[in-house]
Amino acid sequence: NFPTAKIELIKGGGIPCGHSDKPFAVHNLFKVGDAANMVNPISRAGILEAMEGGRLAAQAALKVILLEQESEKLPYYIGYKNQWDQKYGTNNLRIHKAKSAFNAISDKTYDRATERLIKIPVEKLSLRRIFFATLFSNPMLIWKMRGFFSIS
Repeated sequence: NFPTAKIELIKGGGIPCGHSDKPFAVHNLFKVGDAANMVNPISRAGILEAMEGGRLAAQAALKVILLEQESEKLPYYIGYKNQWDQKYGTNNLRIHKAKSAFNAISDKTYDRATERLIKIPVEKLSLRRIFFATLFSNPMLIWKMRGFFSIS
């Protein structure tokens, strides 16, 4: 349709899951969702985490909106991050630690896993079946994914 069009930029990147020591809020600005690494690439893509982050951010924002001094607002900013971390932080940290293991898996291994997965009828697909089909396609994945199962 566009014979004279040309690609000027291709951009992509990893899913922004993980743990950050940076604040979620400062100067009446609140990070939520992808911006705050509230993503779960294993399941649901982080919709629930981001929605909960939005709810917690809104609650904190309502408390700081009339305060003038940043020092007065700081406890609410910290409370927002702490509440989110309390609910999702452990799982998010676990996923972050496993991310490097997933990145180290070769395309050949993913291809073998895909060959197993396409044999499973769509109506029988579940996260558990996908996980085990992938694992059984290459048992070495157990070693590579050890970070997913520990948070220390």
